[in-house]
Amino acid sequence: MEFAHISQGKRLTTHVIRTEDVIDGDFCEVLCYMEPSCVSYNLRVKASNDGKYKCELNNSTIEEKSDKLEANPEFVYRGTKVNKLRGFASSITSRTVIK
Repeated sequence: MEFAHISQGKRLTTHVIRTEDVIDGDFCEVLCYMEPSCVSYNLRVKASNDGKYKCELNNSTIEEKSDKLEANPEFVYRGTKVNKLRGFASSITSRTVIK
């Protein structure tokens, strides 16, 4: 899975499948990679009192649900790069399986 650029001040709504407190944005990205149905995430840009950031994993991208992207200065949105095939949007998933 490959992530696209970060969208500052944006948040995908109604597609959150899991919420975690993380130490930084990289950890949020790793959580998304490890969650089979995650294809994007929202990350709160300001840490809470314990120094952690709110990470919301999503099961959709803005390419699929652009009407659900809201302006929110407290968050950044990052989705996976999308490959358009035969009129359908599908996330590029090049995950390595270790046996």
